[in-house]
Amino acid sequence: MKQTRKADAGLQMRQDVNDSEEDEGQLEDEGRGWCGVRTYITGPQAIKAGRTAEFKANCKVDSDPGCKSPEIDEVSWTITDVPTAYQNWIHIQRQSTEACFVKVDRDVPSGTKFTLHASPKAHALGIGTSTRVACQVNKADAQIISVS
Repeated sequence: MKQTRKADAGLQMRQDVNDSEEDEGQLEDEGRGWCGVRTYITGPQAIKAGRTAEFKANCKVDSDPGCKSPEIDEVSWTITDVPTAYQNWIHIQRQSTEACFVKVDRDVPSGTKFTLHASPKAHALGIGTSTRVACQVNKADAQIISVS
């Protein structure tokens, strides 16, 4: 009789573990979704001195079935690697989530290089609880631009 009770207790313990694993899976379906965002810059490889060029951010949000309604919140544009002598002469004229306009002043010599960066932020809604899920940044893009 003691062995039967031990066997029943072991069976019940295994059943409790299985039930808790099912509960965890159910929680994941109710708002613990995952999403990731990636972006790619499109635009010219070179800008003529004295001109402005437009660069676009092509963003894509990937998500698992635990998320719905993915949305791009913003794209932050920055310029780096500008030679010290020309830091005030190469700048972002205006920017939005979709595009960025970079201005190169007239006196910047041909052959000068700098880097343009696009870093996205996005979110989705978790299915079930409709909680906001911040997307992981899978790819922020950078492009080396030359002055021509």
